[in-house]
Amino acid sequence: VVAFPSREQVVAIGEQGHATPYLGAYETLSQRAVQDLIGRAQALEKKELTALLKVLVWLSIGTKHGLLAELNWSIIGTEMKRLFNAGFSAYPPSGVVASDYRSLADFKGHRNAWIADIDSFSAFLEQKSGQQFSWHSTVSALKSIYNPETGFGDSSQKEKVIEALCAVDVFFASVLLLLKKHLLVTDGVVSIRDMDPYVRQKCLHGIRNLVTKLANLFIGNVEQSLLRVFRGLEAYLGLVENIDYVCWLELADGRCAFVARPTSLKETVRSLLGAFNQVVFTTDMQSPAVLKFMQARLGLETAHILALTDRVESDILPKLVVSDDSLTKSVLAVLNSMESGAILFPNITSLKNFYDENYEHFVSTKEIVAVGIHGGVNKILRNFVYGQKSIVLVALPSLQGYIAEGLRLETLVLAGLPDSKMDHPYSQSLSRSYFSTEFEFKRAMQVIGVQQALRIFSLRTLKSLTIVAEKLESEFAEHIISTLFVN
Repeated sequence: VVAFPSREQVVAIGEQGHATPYLGAYETLSQRAVQDLIGRAQALEKKELTALLKVLVWLSIGTKHGLLAELNWSIIGTEMKRLFNAGFSAYPPSGVVASDYRSLADFKGHRNAWIADIDSFSAFLEQKSGQQFSWHSTVSALKSIYNPETGFGDSSQKEKVIEALCAVDVFFASVLLLLKKHLLVTDGVVSIRDMDPYVRQKCLHGIRNLVTKLANLFIGNVEQSLLRVFRGLEAYLGLVENIDYVCWLELADGRCAFVARPTSLKETVRSLLGAFNQVVFTTDMQSPAVLKFMQARLGLETAHILALTDRVESDILPKLVVSDDSLTKSVLAVLNSMESGAILFPNITSLKNFYDENYEHFVSTKEIVAVGIHGGVNKILRNFVYGQKSIVLVALPSLQGYIAEGLRLETLVLAGLPDSKMDHPYSQSLSRSYFSTEFEFKRAMQVIGVQQALRIFSLRTLKSLTIVAEKLESEFAEHIISTLFVN
C-alpha cells in the first residue's frame, strides 16, 4: 500500500497505471445503487435526478476504477455522493494499491506500507484523533437530512429538523453571550481548562443538554451525518478532562467551534498501522529539529524514514528584505517591481489588510487577484496556471490541504513568516512537550509552514524568490533560507 495525502493524488496514480487506486467505501461507486436509482427515477427529486444523469454520462464515457472522486462533485452537489457509494461494503483490492491516509484503516491483512510525506501524515492524524464541532458543522448535518431553505431531503423529518436547528442556534448563541458577558471575549481562542470555572461548567452543561435534545428528537432514526455529530459531542465531553488533549473554543467572523487535539499521536499511529508488516515513511523535510519533533510525536524514533534529500536545486538564492519601518511598505515596493507571480501572506488578516490599504494603487497599476476576496484557492490558483499575467495574493493557511503541485511561475514573495501562534494553547502544549524553548518551537513551525507552501510551486522555474521579514524576524528568515535552500 502506498498512501498519499489526497484523493486526487490517488486518482492520478491510478490513471497512470502505477497501482490500483482505493479510496474506501465512500468513494467507491456501487452499481447496485445506480440500478436502484434508475428503477425509481420517476420518484427522484430534481437534484437527485440531475446527479444520476451526470453519473450515467460518466459511466457511458468509461471509468477504469469506478471511483467517485473522478467526478467534480462541487458542481453536482457533494451531498449527492451518498446516493451512489458502496456504503460499508467496499474492500481493498490485492496487489500494489494506492490509497489516501483515511482509507488505511480498511487494510486488515499483512501488507507493507509506504506513507508519503510524514508531515502531511502527522497533520492528518492530528485531525483524525481530535474532535471538533461548530455551529456550521452541526447545522450542515441537520440540513443533510432535510433542508428547510430548499425543501431538499426527507420531508417527513421537517418538523424535527426545524426544532433541532432552533436548539443548535440557541446553544451557540448562549455560548457567545456567556463569553462576552463573563470573559469579555468576542473573538480569538479561549482555553476550556483555563477559563472561569462557572463559564466552563455552563458550556459543558449546554453541550450535554444539546446531545439530549437531539437524541430525543431523532431516537431510532439517525442519519450517518448526524450520528457523527452525536459521537463528536459526547467524545468532546470526555476529552475535556483528558490531560493528553488540549481543548479550546475558536471565535472568529461569526464562527464558534469547540476543538480538541492530542499532544501525542503515538496511540493513533499504533492503532492505524499496527496490522502492517513493515512501514516506510518518506519526507523531504530538511530540518533535523523538525524531523526529530515529528518522530517523537508519532512514536517513530526507530521507524524506517526515507529522506528525500534533494533540496531545492535552483539557480537563485532567496533574497531577504528586512523591513526597518513598515512591512506593508516593503511588500508594496517588491510588488511594484513585479510583472506577475504570487505573494504569500502569513494569515488571512494580513492579506486583507494589505489589499484594503493598497486597493486604489492596485486598480491603477497592477492586475491583482486575492484568494478569499476574488474566489477560493482552487479557482484562483488553477486559473493562474493557464494565464500568468496577474499577481496572486494568498494567505498561507489557505494553502493547507491544497493538493496541486508544480505551479509554474517566475516570481514568488513571502510577505512575512508563517504565524507560529505562540499565544494559542495548542502551540504552548506542543512547545512544552517537544522543545526546550519557545524559540526552537517557533523556528520549527516556521520551517514547516514555508516548506509546505513551497511544495505547491515549481521552484525550478523561478527567477526571483524574495522573503520580506520584519527586523525582529530576520534571524528566523535566515534560518529558513539556510535550511531549505542550497547555497
